[in-house]
Amino acid sequence: WVAKLASKNTLKTNLKNIYYDPSKIGQSEINEIWHMMNFNQGKKVIAKISRYTFERKLFWFRWVGALQNTQIPIEIIWTDKDPIAVPQMAELIKQETKNSRLIWLPNLGHFPMLEQPKQWLDCLMLSLDRFSSKELK
Repeated sequence: WVAKLASKNTLKTNLKNIYYDPSKIGQSEINEIWHMMNFNQGKKVIAKISRYTFERKLFWFRWVGALQNTQIPIEIIWTDKDPIAVPQMAELIKQETKNSRLIWLPNLGHFPMLEQPKQWLDCLMLSLDRFSSKELK
């Protein structure tokens, strides 16, 4: 019901709250997201496609169990100011997994690839370089 009753103004407020720097999302982006939400009656199904928020808890042992059993090195790239995927989640995943390393992206919110695309990409590429050079072993 919340999604069905949401307005563009509500969307704007919510998006600006999950960016560490609210100035990083502009009105044109908000307009596009609003358009996508409403396309083909999207607001009617948004709750169904947002089930992952409940599934995180429901399937925690299954998902983390797979990470616990892998021999593949794991790089966890996380932001320290994300109000949705809070830092404690990253710390717990790090604690629960072997062969893992936690890399923090400071002063970024839920969408680091949009807030600071170069910083996010540089971090990702460095992780891939370490993986390919087997430095992570």
